[in-house]
Amino acid sequence: MNSPVRSTAGQVLIGALLGGLSGALCIECFSPHDLWPLAPFAFAPFAIACCIGTWKCVLSAGVAHGLVIAVGCLSFVLPALHKMAKLSWPAAVALWLLMAGTHCLKAIVAAGLSRAALKYRVPAQLVVPSAWILAEGLMPVVFPWPAAVLGQGYSPWLQLAAIGGPLLVSWWIVAAGAGIGVALIRWRKGRPGFARPLGFAGAVAGVACCLGMLAESGVESRIGAAPSVLVGIVQRGEAEIHDQDEFQIHRKASLDLVAKNPGVGLVVWSEGTSPAPLAEKEVEAYLRNYVRTDRREGDGSQVLDVPVLLGLGIYRVATRSVNAEGVSMEPSGLTNSMVLFGGSGKVVGRYNKQVLVPVGEAPVAVAIPMIGKLELVAPVTRYQPGKSDLPLQLDGHRISTMICYEDLLPSYVRGLVKQSGSELLVSASSDSWFEGEQGRRLHFMLASLRAVETRRYLVRATRDGISGLVTPTGRVAGKLPSHVAASGAFEARWLSETTTYVRLGDWPMLVLSALTILVGAFLSRACTGRRQRMVSESDHAEVRAGDAGGVFGYSLRRTRRPFHGSPT
Repeated sequence: MNSPVRSTAGQVLIGALLGGLSGALCIECFSPHDLWPLAPFAFAPFAIACCIGTWKCVLSAGVAHGLVIAVGCLSFVLPALHKMAKLSWPAAVALWLLMAGTHCLKAIVAAGLSRAALKYRVPAQLVVPSAWILAEGLMPVVFPWPAAVLGQGYSPWLQLAAIGGPLLVSWWIVAAGAGIGVALIRWRKGRPGFARPLGFAGAVAGVACCLGMLAESGVESRIGAAPSVLVGIVQRGEAEIHDQDEFQIHRKASLDLVAKNPGVGLVVWSEGTSPAPLAEKEVEAYLRNYVRTDRREGDGSQVLDVPVLLGLGIYRVATRSVNAEGVSMEPSGLTNSMVLFGGSGKVVGRYNKQVLVPVGEAPVAVAIPMIGKLELVAPVTRYQPGKSDLPLQLDGHRISTMICYEDLLPSYVRGLVKQSGSELLVSASSDSWFEGEQGRRLHFMLASLRAVETRRYLVRATRDGISGLVTPTGRVAGKLPSHVAASGAFEARWLSETTTYVRLGDWPMLVLSALTILVGAFLSRACTGRRQRMVSESDHAEVRAGDAGGVFGYSLRRTRRPFHGSPT
């Protein structure tokens, strides 16, 4: 892949500028800038770097893209590691750089795969998005950030997620950018045919938009006949309160909410509502005394007779039991849980968080051969992961619950819906770790994709924002203001259809992306070999005609230029 810049420093600089520009365009596409029309253009600079650069240019483009995304989107994590996780600044910076490095590695892998495949003359419009999908789907990233989030501002662009998940949405966004990038290269070099990749980019975006609008209208017509439920959301806000008042504030807000909205069938509180962990055996009695009624108010306490789904820390004391198989020990443990407390005063169901957040709930550790697991950073609170995928049951309907970090994981939420057949998604979180609005907005946007992938309503309740309801098409039906105590009632519907993504998952997109690169390279090599054989046979014919050529005074020798991998 030839480039007019020969020096190493020049190649690194060009790659860094192109990769950084691509990352900056990505950041501009969502809140607070909301320049979502830029989404089809965001990966054009990245594709240009993959097409025209040397390996040094390509690697620097990947590093720059990943760093810009980490700084622009995840900078709020750094002060949280220092203040909330109580890490020293050097330790917090080191951990944040490790997290940023995963995003750089993802972009580097995508750029490297693209460059390696382009030398076989596979069209860049297919190679770059396929390589990006493979990197996005297979590379481990602490805070998953798919390219699909760039289309968040325009819901029709997200609808393909119900078919191929976020990877399919990411594919068409990157493919459109790659087409624009190739068109710019051809136009800049004065080469013909730049309209074809530009037309490809427009066709991809147009098809995605048209299919999205059709899918959106179809979903809206179907959900109109589904049974509904009025869900109340209570948000505590950032007010300083005493520990003993935590339940009282939520309970009072819930009573006011139910009084204003008599048809409320479920009230959702946020993650970690309890000021301190509760003993497993005492949970039901405690909720009866401080949620259904408030024993401090005496006999005149008003009864909250609506089911409440709330977050609790629950600890289990180690117990010893004797059965037919002998003596067994049930170990002690602490879980981050969501408890469904029925209006009759009984615990109806419980979900224990399964995917724990590094540093916050689980240690950062590495496995060393012959030594075992070495804990590098201790967690703020040491939780044990849950194991059951069973849904919570409410009036014959099934609810899948996610706690905080879990709603960022499409494959995990997909598995919950597939295994349980749940009809409603509830996400409870505590984003108070993160200062400002950036972290809250990003978390809400990423979680909203789960509603489109599964075609379920998503109820999201947080401690201080952003709480609200997302429809199965990704539209925000309503939300509460951040940083303040607030409550609201939103109409959701029980839905049971199974999307293609829920049935099949990410593997079809990953397999198709890998086949695009491999089959394209194979066919390109086969065609190249055929052309070389044809040229060789022509050369032999010219040699046989050499005497005649000498008589007439001309030479039939051909000059062949080496192939440098220009984009096709």
